[in-house]
Amino acid sequence: MFFSYASPNVALPKTIVFGKNLHVDDQVRDTPTIDPPKPPAETESRRNPGSTVFGMAHEVGYARVSKREQNPDAQAAELRAAGCERVFVDHGESSRVADRPQWLACLDYLRPGDTLKVRRLDRLAGSERILIETLQDLDARQVNIVSLTEPMIDTTTPMGRALYGIVAVFAQLRVDTIRDNTTRGLEYARGQGRVGGRPSVMTPERIATAERMRVEQQSWASIARVLGVGATSVRRALDR
Repeated sequence: MFFSYASPNVALPKTIVFGKNLHVDDQVRDTPTIDPPKPPAETESRRNPGSTVFGMAHEVGYARVSKREQNPDAQAAELRAAGCERVFVDHGESSRVADRPQWLACLDYLRPGDTLKVRRLDRLAGSERILIETLQDLDARQVNIVSLTEPMIDTTTPMGRALYGIVAVFAQLRVDTIRDNTTRGLEYARGQGRVGGRPSVMTPERIATAERMRVEQQSWASIARVLGVGATSVRRALDR
């Protein structure tokens, strides 16, 4: 329904439309727009230590070379090509040391549901015992593990989890068998009047220093560097 009205003294809208939007001089009144809510910035809050904010699962890579003269760039490139959004690299760190700087940073970064990718499992550990402990730790953290060159190691799929379980069982069996054989050999040597095994690098003085540094909240790696021994030796001596 339309009404037209004109006056020489008063400027009024040329056309008024009832039941629809009001148009004044053919200008449409701006309608305020509301932007949709933005997703939370998960990159920072999700990764803060102790944060309870849980975002989408991420793919994280870890690379390591044992010697300073070795170049880890090829490993890092493979991991990024495999979809890793972030890659942690330990350069010149022994595989038999569990407390490697970038490995600890990687563990701190990982959250439940994430997937950790490595080129080979030996990048994580240089002994079966440390490897088993590492894999058990990742499982407790609800972090998946994928090896780029070992198809059996892929806990993101049901078949991969099954094969991983079999590999873990046999690795644990091998460690237990070696430990049992070593114990039997030492017992036999003692029965023959001989003392088997290597002398410990952790002397009473080193143990006392390590205990004092642990009280001061020093990390295993820091203590090992000060004492000139491996972090595993320090941990083993203080756990006795």
